[in-house]
Amino acid sequence: MKITPELLNDRELTFTLKIDENFIVSYDFTVIETVESTQWRVKNFYANQKKVDTTYDIPQKDFINNLNINAVGIDLGMTKSCVGVNRTNGIELVAIDGSERQLPSYVSFKEKDPICGQLVINQLESYAKSTVFDIKRIIGRNFYEIQINSGWPFEVIKNDMDKPQLRVQSYEGSIVRHPEEISAILLKHVKQKVEEFQGKIMDEAVITVPAGYNENQKIATHVAADLAGFKTVHLLAEPIAASIAYFVDRPIPSNFNML
Repeated sequence: MKITPELLNDRELTFTLKIDENFIVSYDFTVIETVESTQWRVKNFYANQKKVDTTYDIPQKDFINNLNINAVGIDLGMTKSCVGVNRTNGIELVAIDGSERQLPSYVSFKEKDPICGQLVINQLESYAKSTVFDIKRIIGRNFYEIQINSGWPFEVIKNDMDKPQLRVQSYEGSIVRHPEEISAILLKHVKQKVEEFQGKIMDEAVITVPAGYNENQKIATHVAADLAGFKTVHLLAEPIAASIAYFVDRPIPSNFNML
């Protein structure tokens, strides 16, 4: 593989050079995706999409009950998140926080690996400065568009591009993270729990977003899903998702328009 500027494009490159006892030289390199490189790739994806009026079909029973679909439906909520999968008896919500089917959208960096969910809330008083929440109020926005909440225990700072970043206390000191990385932690947790439940890789996701999200907020959500390991990502406006869910088990009148 040839290393080109296009290949790197804000990615991190790890280069390893080895010399064995016979003085034979070998090398290897690994290109690591970063938030910036993922943003570049996702922005190009959206830029190449033709803007057309979108229509949605109500899923039929044989589709809903199809276990061969490796996709999940995720409600990435402001305060709580949940996920549904195809089962033989229809769509089923998966327990993703112990036995609970709703995951509080809280992330903590108090341990070596980030943790999320109710456990973070339970420890909030002791580890507030290690905790991030309300990420949907921040992700995809310009720094100056954010209304800083005095109740946030984390610090919102501005990078050189006027984009927000979050400074929190981790087990090893102060760290800075992109908003997309916080959402990615939640989505990665959801993905892991769903795959344990389904017993297979689930690499396609439909994620609901507020109807008022602008292009940057949608791209940022897509970036977070990419970082979480989803290969194919579809964003669906929350009112559309609610309408589809309503009519799954109900007859649709003839010549019916859903506004």
